[in-house]
Amino acid sequence: MSAVSTSGACPSTELLAALSAGALEGPSRDAALAHLDTCDPCRRLVADASLDEGPAPLGKGAQVGRYLVLETLGAGAQGV
Repeated sequence: MSAVSTSGACPSTELLAALSAGALEGPSRDAALAHLDTCDPCRRLVADASLDEGPAPLGKGAQVGRYLVLETLGAGAQGV
């Protein structure tokens, strides 16, 4: 990933997604974080991206403690 532009332009969506996923390191990460300190729209975009990612759903056969997942029982609202 290339570093954030020094011209004051916002970083790309891909770069912000990489930052949110923890995939940026070094100067690119530092520059992106410095940009977030001054840019509300980008800060909201990164915050929203982190809210979208939840734990992966458990598939059939997954074991949780003494329990075995047999099937999905529901989806949406406060279900799965």
